[in-house]
Amino acid sequence: DQLMAYYPSLPVVLYESARLYRLEKKNNLALEELNKLEKLNSDYPTIRTLIGKIYQEEGLMEKAIEAFNKEKELNPGLMDPYVELGNLYLKIADISRKEEDFRKASLQFQKGNELNPGNLEIQFKLAKTYRALKRSSEAVAILSNLIKQSPPMVDAYIELGYSYENLEDYPNAIKYYQKYID
Repeated sequence: DQLMAYYPSLPVVLYESARLYRLEKKNNLALEELNKLEKLNSDYPTIRTLIGKIYQEEGLMEKAIEAFNKEKELNPGLMDPYVELGNLYLKIADISRKEEDFRKASLQFQKGNELNPGNLEIQFKLAKTYRALKRSSEAVAILSNLIKQSPPMVDAYIELGYSYENLEDYPNAIKYYQKYID
């Protein structure tokens, strides 16, 4: 508390130092700064999200999941830990091809979308998980909206093609595959 009285910006400086250490691939130094920050101000938002990203980069997936979940618990109104956890589960699902992993990713993206409904990237990833879960009609609804944006999200065309293919609507699948190429 005395440190905070003398240096009220210390939490910001510690966080920003950690963020930059991470960008420089000095994750051990980043974690040291984040640990100092957590001791100084355990309520500081996004500490655990950044820790989770570092663990993920280090290949420590269980620790990353734990960090993201802790952030969600402490700061349920923050979108970032939901999206980062969704991204992690989606990476795992892309390798495992397990429905359970796609479902976990989908749940995180749903919550991220609730917290930030205008985020097109979250909507795209949510649609991708819906397609993988054979919820292709829901994927088509989201993706159809994404291609109406200006500029349109180009990757949505190929996902629309995949989704229509899952629905066995082959003419529309071909149509959107062609739009992706064009």
